[in-house]
Amino acid sequence: MVRITGHVAGSIYSKTGTLIVDTLARIDATVEVAVAVIGGTVNGDIVAYERVELGPGARIHGNISTRSLGIKDGAIFDGVCTMIEGHRHSD
Repeated sequence: MVRITGHVAGSIYSKTGTLIVDTLARIDATVEVAVAVIGGTVNGDIVAYERVELGPGARIHGNISTRSLGIKDGAIFDGVCTMIEGHRHSD
């Protein structure tokens, strides 16, 4: 599990890991994880093989691909969501 409390740019990858983005955190990156729990801002695409949870302070500017998506009141999602079946990654 990784918790982001500041700013990260580039890419974040962990096919079995959980990413938590705190309310004041900002990510300018592509994300590929098992679970993404977003409370802050993400500028980039998110692939989460299990689920994505957007908290009330979440600001997403990018596309989401996941098996399960939860969006709390107040979250902003500017992009396209694609629902995936099973695990698409290889290893």
